[in-house]
Amino acid sequence: MDYTSEEFQRNKKCHKMTFVNVLGELLQSWKTRYSKKNIHETINIKHEYIEFLQHTDFRRDLKIYYPDLVASIGHKYGEIELKGPACQVVDATVIIKEQLHRICEKQLTLSQSTLIWNIVAKNRWNEYFARQLGKENIKSKVCVGPSNALVILAFSQEECERAFEIMFEIVREDTLSIRKDCSVQSNQFQSLISKLQRGTLVQIEVLPNAEENVLRIIGVDEDIARAIQEISDFIKEDRIHSDTHRPQVSEYVWNFLARRVDHESVKQIAKDLEHYRVSIHIMDDHEQFLVCGLSKGIEQCKQRLNELASMIVERQKKLEYPGIKNLFLDQAGKEQLQMIEKEMDVEIEILRSDNKLSKAPVPLPRTLSLPSKKPESVMYDVCSFTTKEGLNVSWKYSSIENEAADVLVNSAHTNLNHPTACGRALMVRGGSCFQEACKPHIAIRPGDIIATESGNLLSKYVIHAVCRNLNRFKEPSPAHEFLRGLVRKILEKCHELGASSLAMPLIGAGHHGFPVEVVLQVIKNEINQLSSSKGAQLTLKDICIIVFQSKPERRKTVPLPTKPEISVPPTSDEKELNDASSSTEIAFEPVRICLCGGNASQYQADAMISLSSTNVRASTTASQSTCIQQGDDGIDFCDSTPEESMKQPSGTVLVTKASNGANVKYYMHSVPVPFDISGLERATKACLDAAKFYACNSAIILATEITLFNIAANECANAILSASQTFSNTSFAMDIRVVTLDMDMMQIFQKAFEEKVEEQRTSVEFRESGQIAGFMHAVVNDQRSANKILNIGENDEVIFRVVGFHDNVTISIEKIEAYFTRCKASKSVKDAKTVNGFWKNNSVIKRLSKGYEVFITLSAEEVSIEGMTEQVFECKDALIDFLNKHDEKERELRRLREISESVQWSYSDANGTVLFDEILNGMVESESRVGNKKFKVPSMENTHEVVLDKMIIKERRTGRTALLARKHMENTLVLPIYWEPQPKDENVHLVALPTSSNEYQKIIDLFGPANDLIIVEKIQRIQNPRLCKMYLCKKESMGMEANEKQLFHGTKSENISSINTNNFNRRFSGINGTRFGHGVYFARDASYSVRYSLKDSEKENSVFHMYVANVLVGKSVKGDKKMRVLPKRNDPRNPELFYDSAVDDTEDPSIFVTFDDHQCYPEYLITFKAA
Repeated sequence: MDYTSEEFQRNKKCHKMTFVNVLGELLQSWKTRYSKKNIHETINIKHEYIEFLQHTDFRRDLKIYYPDLVASIGHKYGEIELKGPACQVVDATVIIKEQLHRICEKQLTLSQSTLIWNIVAKNRWNEYFARQLGKENIKSKVCVGPSNALVILAFSQEECERAFEIMFEIVREDTLSIRKDCSVQSNQFQSLISKLQRGTLVQIEVLPNAEENVLRIIGVDEDIARAIQEISDFIKEDRIHSDTHRPQVSEYVWNFLARRVDHESVKQIAKDLEHYRVSIHIMDDHEQFLVCGLSKGIEQCKQRLNELASMIVERQKKLEYPGIKNLFLDQAGKEQLQMIEKEMDVEIEILRSDNKLSKAPVPLPRTLSLPSKKPESVMYDVCSFTTKEGLNVSWKYSSIENEAADVLVNSAHTNLNHPTACGRALMVRGGSCFQEACKPHIAIRPGDIIATESGNLLSKYVIHAVCRNLNRFKEPSPAHEFLRGLVRKILEKCHELGASSLAMPLIGAGHHGFPVEVVLQVIKNEINQLSSSKGAQLTLKDICIIVFQSKPERRKTVPLPTKPEISVPPTSDEKELNDASSSTEIAFEPVRICLCGGNASQYQADAMISLSSTNVRASTTASQSTCIQQGDDGIDFCDSTPEESMKQPSGTVLVTKASNGANVKYYMHSVPVPFDISGLERATKACLDAAKFYACNSAIILATEITLFNIAANECANAILSASQTFSNTSFAMDIRVVTLDMDMMQIFQKAFEEKVEEQRTSVEFRESGQIAGFMHAVVNDQRSANKILNIGENDEVIFRVVGFHDNVTISIEKIEAYFTRCKASKSVKDAKTVNGFWKNNSVIKRLSKGYEVFITLSAEEVSIEGMTEQVFECKDALIDFLNKHDEKERELRRLREISESVQWSYSDANGTVLFDEILNGMVESESRVGNKKFKVPSMENTHEVVLDKMIIKERRTGRTALLARKHMENTLVLPIYWEPQPKDENVHLVALPTSSNEYQKIIDLFGPANDLIIVEKIQRIQNPRLCKMYLCKKESMGMEANEKQLFHGTKSENISSINTNNFNRRFSGINGTRFGHGVYFARDASYSVRYSLKDSEKENSVFHMYVANVLVGKSVKGDKKMRVLPKRNDPRNPELFYDSAVDDTEDPSIFVTFDDHQCYPEYLITFKAA
């Protein structure tokens, strides 16, 4: 019951009744009541009493009667502080002291182990005990006193006693027996007891008993009942059960989860449910979980496992890109995926498009080597042996950059800063340290080696070996010795370095062209030799030959199809064809080609051309009829020849005069070598050139034998058309009939011809607009104009299945894509010359695209290559290398053809004349011009040699010979008519010009302002017929584009004789500057050459020299100091035509640079002094 205001008034009245006793205090109080001054009063009280007064809310009652009074507990617990008006403080102090006198207390001393002590010490006890006292209107408080005593406070002794009785009435004791198999010491049970003691007014302890566990429970009634119920429920459930469980997920998710039964995520579930004694296992069949524990724990475990399974996802990711399958299926790609699996705790599978797991990587060729004739398992086993001294040799498919050995070998270029494919792979893996070690080595000679540090590679050293291409050797023996020496240097260097293990590729195989079998045998022999010579001193113990597994393919060069023009249909006065034949005509003006059926003997012509693989021999003694027989199809070259016959070299045409009464004048035969489209085209062109040599205006080509070359009939037709178009550039008129007796072949040829006609019709509008000129360029430009873009190659496809936790799967896929992005590359080439070259050789591009597994896109402006980084760079290098070699070959062929325009080599015997074709003819003439008296005929077989001293050609195997002939072709090259007669046996004749002659005055007039700088002593005309004819020949070949100019060239005295005899030589370029290229420099203004000559003057009255030269500047391009070869003009009409000279300024040139020695002629030599 609260302290009421009525009681307060009653107590106040009691004090007034005792007037005498408190008179002094009231008088003091009366004075203070009317005082306006605030005062502060402190009352010391036991802390137990303060708790009791607070329990009775005494401060609330004081506030009601003394609103300005502030009562609070002091800083020291045991003090009450009063602040406010003096009258209120005094009154409140009196009242509080009075109340303190009324407080009674009762103490009960308890032992520390008494459970009731733990109950009454809880905060909930005060609330509960107050509610029980309130039921009887008792104001009492139980406090903890000194010496572990309970103190009961009240306003009367009776209330103290009653409160004491009530406390022991509501607190009672009970016991509970439980099974012995129920562990009261288990964590679960102890947790339950702790929870009950924390949340209720009970205290529980275990009483020891031999037969069963007994719990002693002390507390209030309702809490004891609750504790007994919960403990009983727990005992019922406290039994170990087992159950199987499998979450409802896909097979891949289940496999991932099952394999992680010992994973942290699964262990955490068991750990969290440890109080339920839960354990998680996998069944023997790996199809279900086995969960053991209490029933409640098993249910919670299943739920947690389902939740865990729901966090695991299965996702598939498809990536498409050229060469991507090899990226992830080779060793480096597998290691990358394994790293992602380990880092992200996921499982990754690589699927094919048919969802089957790819178990083996698809090998990617590092080079495009030809297929071996032997099975690889047999061929490479040559290098699988152990020497007598114990040196172990083995081989395997791998990449050199992934190998671990003391020494790795790199097949290198002469400049290590321009690495090969093997070198690039090593540099990527070796890192910056390895790259820095390679930088100084820029000029390693072929056949030499260099050892460097290995950087991050799994080796101590890297040996860089520079090999040479097989085609650089003219004989097999030097090539074999070169390869042996290179391998020997590598092995000896390893011994010198103290290496115990070596990993090396097949040095020389692949792009270098050495047969794999030869390389393997050389390596084996050199290893055996080193092992036997060093014996026990040899440090090498293990050598591994690394083989780059390749996917070989048949190489087949297929020239682009050509597009002929449509000619006017045959006129009525032309010969009628046989009724059984059909005819299709195509023209390359002034050459016309007609496809005819029937027997060749039915047609009249000047020449009959036969192309076959027959081994024709020209007899030196037998009659013509022995070798050549007229047959149903016109001509038959037979194999039966006399013993003294000499085999016809490849690159030649056998020309035999026909007998009287034949339908032709000459029979011409050539054996195409090689037996492919290119060989067929060359042989056809050679026969047409031979027909021109004999002034034949009509020819018959027998098509029957041509198709025996194992080449498609339509491709044969294309080769004939291409050769005829090339021949038409000679401007020699000729009617050609392609004749076949076979009707099926006739239909195939006719279809091929008609396709050419149709192609020509579609390109007429381009020709009329001037966009296409020429036969070959029509094809290229038509492709580039009509198709716009040509895509070569195909995308590979890789499908990944990634299983794991959702976020990890997402990140894993991002890492896979990031790795793929890092490894892919795209390179483009925008150089117009290069793009044009690619369009004309797209068959080669297709082969390289397939070999390197890249995607190549050709457009009119650029060529782009997409694929994996290494393959893109290798493919780009291969393409550029091909074009460079192709351009070099084209330039050489053009040079040989120019030579052949002025001379024809041949040899004759009883059968007729054998003419050299334009290529072989140019080669022989070139050899003769440089003074070689004896040399092998540059044919594929190297079976013949030429002896110029005796003017014979000799078959090397048999020793048979035939007489050579060299004929100058008819030309209009005439020496200047103003030249004086050339003295006999003088190659150079200098003629001093009279100062009074017009010729002298014209040269003086050319000097212009330079006349003020010099004093001319004499001017000499240089008469060198040999140089002049070569100059005139060059001028004629350039035609209307010659653009001849008279220019100046200053030089030193010591160069005069050489220039007069051999012309200006661009090999000496660079001695006095190469600002506009490495060529011969000429000046428009004489003053420039005069200053050049005067700058080296050391003495007064020195004599200087300067030339006035005739120069064919042609089409010019702006020069630069790096220019060694003039670039192509990029003329769509003539895509392979080069510029003729370089200049300082294309708008107003004053300096001209030539790169062809025959493009200039030193006509006048001026001798002068400084003015």
